[in-house]
Amino acid sequence: MCVVQCSYLPSQTPNGVVGLRKRELEVVRGNGCGERKAHDRIYDYDVYNDLGNPDDDKNPTTRPVLGGKEHPYPRRCRTGRPRSKKDPFAEERNHTDHIYVPRDEAFTERKTGAFETKKFMSVLHALTTGLKTARHKSQSFLGH
Repeated sequence: MCVVQCSYLPSQTPNGVVGLRKRELEVVRGNGCGERKAHDRIYDYDVYNDLGNPDDDKNPTTRPVLGGKEHPYPRRCRTGRPRSKKDPFAEERNHTDHIYVPRDEAFTERKTGAFETKKFMSVLHALTTGLKTARHKSQSFLGH
């Protein structure tokens, strides 16, 4: 038996699928509570309120919150981390430097490998171009 998946506009969704679609949207939108985990598939957006680090004892930095009701962009996926102790508008910084990215938007191992290869090739190209430029600079009529 072959099952065909079809995409429907909300107004054209068959009655038997309406309840499933509604539940799926509730899951994907999230409920606004709790910290996001790597296995979650939630697109719950928030403002950028983790750019500074007000709780750092050695070098506290406070940054303005970007986004909000008046200016909704930029926005990022909500992390659900607790609020800062010193700045109630900021989130606590993550000690592991892990940033929540929805599961289906995260890089696969193959894509990560391709990205790293391209990055290496770009650095190598920049270095060789810089060396060629430095070597030929003395031969240029501007190099006198």
